[in-house]
Amino acid sequence: MGVWITETQVWAFACVFVFMMCDIISGFLQAVVNHNVQSVKIREGIVHKASIALIIFAVYALELTANHVAGLHIDGLGTVPVCVIVILMELVSIWENVCSANPELKNSPLGKLLESTIEIDGGDNHDR
Repeated sequence: MGVWITETQVWAFACVFVFMMCDIISGFLQAVVNHNVQSVKIREGIVHKASIALIIFAVYALELTANHVAGLHIDGLGTVPVCVIVILMELVSIWENVCSANPELKNSPLGKLLESTIEIDGGDNHDR
């Protein structure tokens, strides 16, 4: 019957989970620092993470369908890139949370590099 999940996919799923947890923790910490902890925001964040996880699961299901029903053999070509995109999104969100808790970091060399990268991409990510 074959392998249902590749080692690369396992690593991709695990890394997404780790980055999501880091984003949740950094978001909570910045809310504590800014005296702005709100259960509504926490629920929205959890729903947001769940919806992203659902998309990853749907892409994985599509990959399984393509492999086992259509015989297209596209192992890892769908879930891994989606996971990489999600990891990059989470990394930006973590950076925004950390800068919100510690505004001095925005003026650091890394902050200036990220700011110039965001401007090149056509805008800021604060309205996500």
